[in-house]
Amino acid sequence: MSEWAIVKVVHRHAAVVQAALVGLVAYVSGVVVNLVTQTADGSSKFWLLVSGGLVACVLLTCIVAGFEAFGRAGREKLARENAIHRSGYQTLNREINQYIMLVRRFAIDDGRLAEAPVQLMQNACRDLYETLEAEYGRGVSISEHIEFEVTFMTRSIRDGEITIAAWMNRDGRAPKSLAGRTQNPTLYAGTETDHLYQDENRTPRFVSCTDTPTYKELYPGQKTRIKSSVIWPVVDDAFALRGTLVVHCDRADFFSSASEKLWRESLEPYTKRLSLARVLADRALELGFDVEF
Repeated sequence: MSEWAIVKVVHRHAAVVQAALVGLVAYVSGVVVNLVTQTADGSSKFWLLVSGGLVACVLLTCIVAGFEAFGRAGREKLARENAIHRSGYQTLNREINQYIMLVRRFAIDDGRLAEAPVQLMQNACRDLYETLEAEYGRGVSISEHIEFEVTFMTRSIRDGEITIAAWMNRDGRAPKSLAGRTQNPTLYAGTETDHLYQDENRTPRFVSCTDTPTYKELYPGQKTRIKSSVIWPVVDDAFALRGTLVVHCDRADFFSSASEKLWRESLEPYTKRLSLARVLADRALELGFDVEF
């Protein structure tokens, strides 16, 4: 049985199991007290019962405390995942209204059509980043805080090579690799996004730990800052790949294929927004607008 399945079982029957453990502690305590009372003559048997009973009660109490901590962690995990999932669809609904407004005021000579797609890309990255930050950053110690970076990687309109069109991180700065991409347009060749572009099945890619020879480091020290990643395909209604939604974090083994369903439910609302934004960008370009990324 997987860890996730165990968590769900414990969460479902937590009250019953905890009550049973508390009852067991009480029963053992009563039995020990009764035996000690019957043997209260200071003999070695008396002290053996006292010591054994004390050990048994402490052990069972630790089990109850451990079970409570495990159940609480499971409940917190479920609440966090539900919040991430709910937030994705809430922000999707909000953005859809913006798309409707954009179409309603659409005019062939409206320069805002060139700005809107990039803004929508930035909004998607920002909303996902803020959701992850809220669920994994608040109410924890500095050592437990997980730092994320969200990027939308796609083919550049200028040169057709892979670039980062939108991003969000704690510092609000452009990803460091973008500076190198200015001088080297093919910098992202060989990256996980490049591999996904070559995959006709559009299979999501998980990097549990970047500390491997196969992970391409784009600049010295990148693996120190990025320790785990998920690269999710951004596809349109025809299943054509429009780019990838990439989430990095500084905790190894945070992303894994074992949690693919969780990340599908969490990331798909944002990929739909990014797909539409990329289609709008291509359409604006066809209409003669100057779209930059």
